[in-house]
Amino acid sequence: MISINEYILPTFYNGITYRSRTEARWARFFDAAGIRFGYEVEGFLLNSGKYLPDFELYFYPGETTYVEVKGAFSVKEVNKCKNLCEVTQKCVLMPEGPPDFRTYEVFMWQNASAYKTDAILLSRDSKYFPFYWNGCSEHYEPDLFGKAHMSAIHAAQNERFNVFA
Repeated sequence: MISINEYILPTFYNGITYRSRTEARWARFFDAAGIRFGYEVEGFLLNSGKYLPDFELYFYPGETTYVEVKGAFSVKEVNKCKNLCEVTQKCVLMPEGPPDFRTYEVFMWQNASAYKTDAILLSRDSKYFPFYWNGCSEHYEPDLFGKAHMSAIHAAQNERFNVFA
């Protein structure tokens, strides 16, 4: 039987080797969307053990959002993201799969607790940057989110990467 780890390909993009092609696609999206980010910047000691989020996003001075990218999240992985939100009191975005025209789950910190909601991560040219929050439509409306958002999604989906075996 083949393990899922045999399908994960370290992928080179813009001077960095990412642990997976999906992570590299998100890096490409962040670049094209004009979102400043760092890759595997800071680790944390959580109740469940050591944890290194995939990305840190820097929207405004002093404001960080953490991003953990997976093909699909297990209950254990969702709990780690919630714990990261509780420890840092920062948003934790949990995109499943590559960037696409859809909402993603995110843990928010409000009123001294973490809660989960849905959001769309947007490009800098959007009137709703950086997020369009819960209640947003699952149907993509290009004029609502801006041309840069649409271009960033397409750039991430169509990028061809170098892969290291």
